Amino acid sequence: MVLRKHYFLATFILTLIIFTSGIFVGIKLDLMKSEDIHDRYRQTELDWYDIQLQTEYYQIYPVEDQCDVAIQNNLEFSDKIYSRGQEIDRYEAQSKILNELTQDKQEYALLKFQFWLNAIKIREVCGADYVTMIYFYNDVPNPTEFVEQNAESNILFDLKQELGPEVILVPLPADLDIDSIDLLSKQFNIQQIPSVVLNENIVLPGVSSKDVLKDQIANL
Repeated sequence: MVLRKHYFLATFILTLIIFTSGIFVGIKLDLMKSEDIHDRYRQTELDWYDIQLQTEYYQIYPVEDQCDVAIQNNLEFSDKIYSRGQEIDRYEAQSKILNELTQDKQEYALLKFQFWLNAIKIREVCGADYVTMIYFYNDVPNPTEFVEQNAESNILFDLKQELGPEVILVPLPADLDIDSIDLLSKQFNIQQIPSVVLNENIVLPGVSSKDVLKDQIANL
């Protein structure tokens, strides 16, 4: 009887140790992911500052074909910020403790907002023929928004893969209490999440199919 009690006690302690170790390992992995995401935010921020400095340099020291260089750099940054955003989203979906990254998300959203403004400026000054596409979504969606955002995100990914540099896609979170994005949302009268805005004048609420988006883009 005594041996049986010792056996059950030893089994309980061993199970507790394994369970606790699993929790600590999970927390450690989440912290590593958190640090990795933070580093990716910072790298994107540095890349953006580089783009800004190049734009200011061209304004002070004009060079031949500066518009071609500015457009190409802008398009490359567009692809980089979009793909990096997808990587961050995948990490966040796998993690349980990344709510501490709210400030990083806000900074990243502001960076994308600045990039969108810069893309408009280059299009106007240099006559670039790309289409700007703002994708309004919620960082913490309700169940309906979650389903619709997943559908629209997949559609936009396929569209971006197909059209490439013809489209500059800028996803912006509408629920992170960022005044400038709130102002933009009011300007476009965004009433539904998700919504897409094309070239600052066409608002498509809800889930828009790829065919609808392509038709709208073709008519711009």
